[in-house]
Amino acid sequence: MQPLATTTSADSVIRCAHELLDTAPTLIRYIRLHMRRHRKGLSVPQFRTLCKVREQPAASLSAVAEHLSASLPTTSRIVTTLVTRGFLARYNCAEDRRQVALHLTPRGRAILDAAYAATHAQMESQLTNLSIQDCNAICHAMCVLRSLLNPAEKPPFAPSPDNSLNAAPPRRRRSKRSLSSVTLDSTPRG
Repeated sequence: MQPLATTTSADSVIRCAHELLDTAPTLIRYIRLHMRRHRKGLSVPQFRTLCKVREQPAASLSAVAEHLSASLPTTSRIVTTLVTRGFLARYNCAEDRRQVALHLTPRGRAILDAAYAATHAQMESQLTNLSIQDCNAICHAMCVLRSLLNPAEKPPFAPSPDNSLNAAPPRRRRSKRSLSSVTLDSTPRG
């Protein structure tokens, strides 16, 4: 990154967009690499399925299929394997029993928490040589970006202290449309 010079507001916006587009793919590849090293025997599509369900609790099969860019039958096989292995739980929608809502089990959450913790530790080791000012600037920039791009979003991989998924989740009434709607997600694909 080049030092910032005195520029106009438009020049700053153009430069900022350029830096984001150049840096984001490198950051995403770094995170993917280290997260996937801790998949504990899961295939990449299985791991990505767990990530999607963590990001969107009660995700439908359609939402996961869209996230994976896979067909419904393929996604169904992936989910069935994850349910059989105890990483996911599948609940029927109260309104339409043909619809399912997917939830992480404690075992599925533990895999993601371990991958997150290992990736976090790796990233910490990479950042140790930065100055306090640089670390603060990066933190500030990430907070600004998060609030700008999706103000309601929380970090998708932050470990959660609750184990409330031990019991069946409460049934919420949702329309058929909301269960099968496609969501835009910011999760890295791959």
